[in-house]
This record gives sequence, C-alpha cells and structure tokens, in this order.
Amino acid sequence: MRLAASLALATLLLLAGCQNTPPRDKLLRPGETVAYVTEYGRIYLDGLLVAEPGDRALRAFATEVTRLHRDSLQKGRKFEILLRAEKAAGVERVNEALDAIVASGGPGKIPVCLEVLDP
Repeated sequence: MRLAASLALATLLLLAGCQNTPPRDKLLRPGETVAYVTEYGRIYLDGLLVAEPGDRALRAFATEVTRLHRDSLQKGRKFEILLRAEKAAGVERVNEALDAIVASGGPGKIPVCLEVLDP
C-alpha cells in the first residue's frame, strides 16, 4: 500500500515537471537540427532543454550548436538549423536564440530556417 502511494506521488511530480514541454513532433525531425523556443522562454535543441527563461548568455545552447556543426562537417553533411518559435515567445527571445547561433563560433556560416508557430 505504501509503495503504491509513493509511486503515485512520483508520477505526479514527474508529470508536473513536464507540463510546459512542447510535443515531441515539434522538437525533433529526423535528420534535422531543431531549435524550439516556447512561449515561456525555454529553448530546446533536438529535444533537450538548453536554456531557461531569463538566461541571457545562452552559452549551453551556443556550445551545443557548435558541437553539432563540427560533427556534421566532419561527416561531410550539410548543417542547418530549423528554429521553431511559438508566436507568444516574443521577438526578443527569438533574437537571443538567433544571436546565440551566430555567436556559436562554429566554422563557417550556419543557415537558419525560422518557423513561427501560431497555436
């Protein structure tokens, strides 16, 4: 009985932490690198949360973009980022994500395709 109550509590806590996570089909596309900006200001890269609201430097995001870019170049593949943003995310947060991509320091230029989602 006590184990069942503990499992129920753990499930509730897990679900509470995932409330504002976008659907998986918006975060990932096979063969593409997807950056996703939510209306709450969170930034995901290939399904992983890399920046919380209020993060100004976005260093983790830029570092991950650089790593993915280098890996693609070493494997001889074309690299571009699909930047998906919810309309409510705001222009400022989307610009921060774009600035982080440009400042990632990756070799060469990184093409970005911007897609604004209207819920």
